[in-house]
Amino acid sequence: MNSELILQLTANGLAQGALYAVVAVGFGLVYRSLRFFDISYGAYFVIGPYILFMVNNKIGMPLWAGIFFSLIGTTIFAGVLYFSVYSRLLEKKTGSQVLLVVSLGISIIVENVIALRFGNQRIYLAVSSGSSLKFGTVSLSRLQVVQTGICLFILIFMSVAIRTKIYPKTLWALGDDPELLDAFGLSSRFIGLIIYMCAGFLAACASALSSLDVGMDPHIGLPSLLTAAVAVMIGGADSWKGWIFGGLILALIQNLIVVVISYRWSSFVSFALLIAILLFKPTGLFGVPKRVEDV
Repeated sequence: MNSELILQLTANGLAQGALYAVVAVGFGLVYRSLRFFDISYGAYFVIGPYILFMVNNKIGMPLWAGIFFSLIGTTIFAGVLYFSVYSRLLEKKTGSQVLLVVSLGISIIVENVIALRFGNQRIYLAVSSGSSLKFGTVSLSRLQVVQTGICLFILIFMSVAIRTKIYPKTLWALGDDPELLDAFGLSSRFIGLIIYMCAGFLAACASALSSLDVGMDPHIGLPSLLTAAVAVMIGGADSWKGWIFGGLILALIQNLIVVVISYRWSSFVSFALLIAILLFKPTGLFGVPKRVEDV
């Protein structure tokens, strides 16, 4: 095997993994706190880049303004979506199956509205990836380095926030026993709103950075959602560290698979790994086994 090729693929995997980790943390916050598979999370990946495209290309504002409005717009959309739809359904004790179907409907509506407005073709932003930077035998574009740096900053900030005493207990309590929060004078509806807005912000960060590199189309939501879900399940739904490492592991596998077989098999290998982990370690690689009385 070519060691230089393996190093290059590993570097690409780590850069991509930082992006996957941000995506996974956003999905993990919603999944662990509200305990349902929110398909509409993928809609944030569609909305964010198109806000960036409209502000940058249609209105003519600079790129930084497009990214700013993309983050703000997606965050507000996530908050409005939770406050107007999910919080009301949760208050009515709606089951997770119904919430799943509702989230699927929202995702389809957003995807079709974007497709009707902008078309189904892939759109590329007029952004140069810049010259390559050499790190020994490894070469990364300036855009990859910037993406990785921003994602690492976000992950470090989220890790510091989650590691404080109050936040993880609140998030876990919201997922396990929301009535307990209300009993202690904490509004489960307000906490859910904050979680959804954080998830929308993280998804917007990842989608904006990704669109600068590979462009955008109305159908990017589902692949992004599946990436986040697989990363969370691999790492462990109850472990925020698992969400991060799950994204890194998934990206490394997808990049290094070309050393053995074609890149076309990356999805197959990723889902095969997911199934194997769920069969032999249902709580994920970093999850803590639950006691029988907690199941």
